[in-house]
Amino acid sequence: MLVFILLQVLPSNLSNSGTRNVRAMQRAAKDRRKRNGALEAGSSLDGTEDNDVVKRQKRMVKNRESAARSRQRKQQYTEELEKQVAALKQENEALKKTVAELKSRSTKK
Repeated sequence: MLVFILLQVLPSNLSNSGTRNVRAMQRAAKDRRKRNGALEAGSSLDGTEDNDVVKRQKRMVKNRESAARSRQRKQQYTEELEKQVAALKQENEALKKTVAELKSRSTKK
């Protein structure tokens, strides 16, 4: 039941390493329940371990999503800076031509 719920919570675009980490945490929680002498399979004595695992996994998912948004913002910012650089290079070239033209006019007089 817990695995089914967790699979619904996790996004489908997680990498294989992400799902391996989740599965490893699930196994670790199950092992802790066994060591603690849980009464029923799939549940701990007070349910806190399951909640901790779910909270940790949700936090991991949110962190991944936040990191993806951050990378997207960084990419957009970089692209905007590249556009500004291109525009400034064009302006610089135009100004250089203007300066050269003005110098040539001043030497002719």
